[in-house]
Amino acid sequence: MFDTNKNYWLYIAPYVYCCIKETQAILYNTKKGVSLETDDKNILVLLRRLHEKKNLGAIYCTGELLSKNPYKEFITNFCQKKMGDVVDVELMSNKPIQMMPILNLQSDINKIQKEDMGKDILHYLLELNIYLHNNCEQRCLNCDFFYRQSLCCKKDKGGQSKEILGLDVLKSILEQIQYSSVARLNLLGGNIFKYPYYSKLSDLLANCGKQIHIWNHYANFSGEKIIFADFHYEVVITFPINYQLLDYSFNLLRNNDVKYHFHITDIEEYEKSENLIKRFEINDYRIHPIYTIKNHIFSKNIYTQGMKIFIK
Repeated sequence: MFDTNKNYWLYIAPYVYCCIKETQAILYNTKKGVSLETDDKNILVLLRRLHEKKNLGAIYCTGELLSKNPYKEFITNFCQKKMGDVVDVELMSNKPIQMMPILNLQSDINKIQKEDMGKDILHYLLELNIYLHNNCEQRCLNCDFFYRQSLCCKKDKGGQSKEILGLDVLKSILEQIQYSSVARLNLLGGNIFKYPYYSKLSDLLANCGKQIHIWNHYANFSGEKIIFADFHYEVVITFPINYQLLDYSFNLLRNNDVKYHFHITDIEEYEKSENLIKRFEINDYRIHPIYTIKNHIFSKNIYTQGMKIFIK
C-alpha cells in the first residue's frame, strides 16, 4: 500500500470525531456510523499530532514509517472505514487542510433542558437502539446486570407481561429517522428470532439507508434460522457456556458479518473468552467486564487498577 521510497500526507476527514484519552482512543465516522479503536502508544502519538491546531488535521509521514506495523495495520483500517486518507506528496505538493470538528455539548444540553426537547434532537442522533420485544427462554446468570451496563439482549422478568413492538410502530420510527443523521440501528430484545415480525425485517429495512445490527444470544441460533446477509449480527456470549450451541452459532454465521460480545464477571471467564477467541479465530469481538455486586474485587481490578481488556 505504501512505497518506502515515497512520502505522504496523512489526513483525517472533517466528519470524523476523535476522542483521545491517556491510554486509548476511539474514532467515529459520523457519516458511515463506523468506529475505530486503539490502545497502541505509537498510534496515540500519531492521532495527537493530527489534532494539534497547527497541523489542521494533516501531517507529513514517510512511506518507510507507514509501511511498518502498527502504523500500516491501523492506517489500512483507517482508510477502509473512510476516516481519512493518505496522499502522495509528489501528487499534492501543498499540505491538505481540514476543517476540524469542535465538540460543543454544553450549550446543546442546556438548550434541550430549557427548550422544546424534540425540536432538533434528530440532528444530533447518530445511533438508535430499538427493543423489539422481551421474550427469551434463556436463563443467563446476571441477566439484569448485562443489559443495564452494555448493549445486550433483554428478557422479561418472571410474572411480567410480554412486550412486543408493533410493526406499525416500527414503521413509524423508520419514517421519522429516514432523513436524520442516524446511521446505525441496533435491534435488540429477547430472542430476536421469536419477534413475530422477524421474517419481515429484511424487506422493511432494505431501503432505510442505515446499518442494521441484530443483537441476540448465541444459544438462540440453534435449529433452522433465517439469517439475513445484509444485516450485521452482534452475538452475546455469557457464562457458563453450552459449547455445542456455541459451536453451532459459529458455523451458522461463519460467512456473515458478525461481532462477538463476551460478558465476563471474573478472571476465569476472561481467560475462557481468550481461549475461545483463539480457538475459533475470532477477529471481531469485544469483552465486556460486568459488575454484579458479588464480584467487587474483580470489578475493582478492572476499573481502578487498569487491568487490560482487549477490545476490537
